[in-house]
Amino acid sequence: MLNTIKTHWLSFLLIALALLAQVFLITRSFSFLLTNVLPDDAFYYFQIAHNIALGLGSTFDGVNATNGYHPLWMVILVGIYKVWGSGAVGDMLPIHIALGISIALNALTGLIVWRILTRFSSNQWLVAAGVFVWSLNPFMLFETINGLETSLSLFFFAAFFLLAVRLQEGRVPQNIVSALVLGTVGGLLVLARLDLAIYFAAWWVWFVLRDWKSNWVFAVQTGVVAALVASPWFLWNYSHFHMLFTSASRATDLVNHTLIYQDNGTSIVQTIKAVFYSLYNGGELILGRTGAPVLALILLGLGVAYAAGKRLRLPRLKELSVEYALLVGFIVLFLANVAVRWGGRPWYFMSLELFIAIGAVLGLQEFFRDISYKRMYAVGLIGLTLFFFAVSWSKELRGQYSNQTEMYVMAQWMNEHLHKDTVVGAFNAGVEGYFSNAKVVNLDGLVNYNAYEAMRIHKLYSYIRDSKIAYISDWPISLNYRYKSFLDNFDAQMALSVVHAEGSDINGRFAGGLTLYKLK
Repeated sequence: MLNTIKTHWLSFLLIALALLAQVFLITRSFSFLLTNVLPDDAFYYFQIAHNIALGLGSTFDGVNATNGYHPLWMVILVGIYKVWGSGAVGDMLPIHIALGISIALNALTGLIVWRILTRFSSNQWLVAAGVFVWSLNPFMLFETINGLETSLSLFFFAAFFLLAVRLQEGRVPQNIVSALVLGTVGGLLVLARLDLAIYFAAWWVWFVLRDWKSNWVFAVQTGVVAALVASPWFLWNYSHFHMLFTSASRATDLVNHTLIYQDNGTSIVQTIKAVFYSLYNGGELILGRTGAPVLALILLGLGVAYAAGKRLRLPRLKELSVEYALLVGFIVLFLANVAVRWGGRPWYFMSLELFIAIGAVLGLQEFFRDISYKRMYAVGLIGLTLFFFAVSWSKELRGQYSNQTEMYVMAQWMNEHLHKDTVVGAFNAGVEGYFSNAKVVNLDGLVNYNAYEAMRIHKLYSYIRDSKIAYISDWPISLNYRYKSFLDNFDAQMALSVVHAEGSDINGRFAGGLTLYKLK
C-alpha cells in the first residue's frame, strides 16, 4: 500500500484536489449554488424526498403521485431528510449533506478510475494524466455535485467497469460469488440511473457472444442477480403507474416529439431531419460539456497517433475487449437519448468522461513513445488543457442556471402575498415548489403522473381547471409555445391575467420574465 502511494502520489493528489475544489464549491453562498450548481430538477428530488420523509408518500406537491426519479438516489435522500430534515419549507441542511455525500462518492469513483487507468499504462505520469482529465475537468467538478443521481450512477458505472475488466483479465473467477457481486453492482447501476442498464446489456451480450459455451452459465447467473436487485423498483412502478420507466422520461419524450411535429409537420422527411438535428445538437452538447471542444480534438489527434502505430483492421468478435463493448454501450446510450428520444441533458452522458480519460492515457502513451523533449511537450499540453478548461467553465458553466434567481424570488413573493393553501401550477416547478409555502403543482409531467396523463391526451388545461389550480407561474414561452399543444381549448388572454413578473429584462428563452398568472 505504501509503495502504491509513493508510486502514484500524483494521481492521489489530483483526486484530493478535486475533492477540495468541490468542498469549496458547495460551501459558497446559496445564490452561487442556485445559479451555478443546482438545476431545477434537483429540487424535484429534494421536495419529493422531503414529502416521503414526512409520510406524505411519493409526491412532489403532497397530492399527485409521482415516479419521476431514479430510485437509489431517492432512497439516500429520504434517509437524509428523515435524519437531518427539519420539515420546514426550504430546508438547506439536507441539501448540503446530500452534496457532501456526492463529493465522497466522487472521491471513491476517482480511486476506481485510477485503478482502471493503471490497466492501460504502467507509467505513473500517464495514469496521472488520465486522472487529471477525469478529476479536474470543470464539467465533472460541477455536474457531479448537481444534487441529482449523477455522482451515485458514476460510482456504480466505474465499479461495474472495473469488475468487467478484472473478469476479462481472469482476476475474477466465474463462480457464484463473482456472479453475485457483478450482478449486484449491475442491478444497483440500473437503480442509480435507469438508462445505464444499457451498459449492463452491452457487457452481457459481449460476454455471451465471446464464448457462448464457456460463459453462458455465469452470464445467466449474473443476469438473474441483477434482475432480482432491480426488480422491486420496476414491480412497484408498474403496479402503481403501469409503466416500466418514469413519467419524467415519458413526458420529456412526448414534449420533444410534439414540438418537432408542431413546428415542422409529421412527414417521414421531417422525422429524418429531426433525428439528424437532434444528433447534431447532442454531439455539440457532449463536445461543449466535456471540458472543451478543443480537448476532444486534441484527444482525436492523439488517437490518430495511437492508431498510426498499429496495424489498422477491425478486430473479430472474440478479440474485442470489454472496453470496446462498453464504449458501444455509450454509443447506444447516446443514440437512445438523442436520436430516439430527441433530447438529452448534460448529466445523461457523464460516463463518457471515463472513455476520454482512457483515450488520454492511450493517446499520450503513443505520442510520447519516440518523442524528444518530453517535459516541454508535457508542460505545453497541461497548459493548453488548463486554458481550454477555463474557457469551457466561463462559456458553459458560469451562471448556467442564472434564471433560477427569478424562480426563488417568485417563491418568496408568493410566500408574502398568497395564502399557504393556494394551489399554483408551474411547468418548471422545482425551485418554487421547494421554497414556497403555497402548494406548487408540477404541470409538465416530470414529477406528476396525472399531469403526464393529461398531456398524453392533450387535456392539460382541463386538468388545471379540475385540480382547482388558481395561479400559473412560468415564463410566457411555456404557455405560448412549449406546452401550447397540450392545453386544450386554451386562450391565454381569455383564461389568464398577469399578477406579478420577475426578471422581465431576460432575453431569449426567458423573455418576458417569470410571470405569475391568475386564472380568471
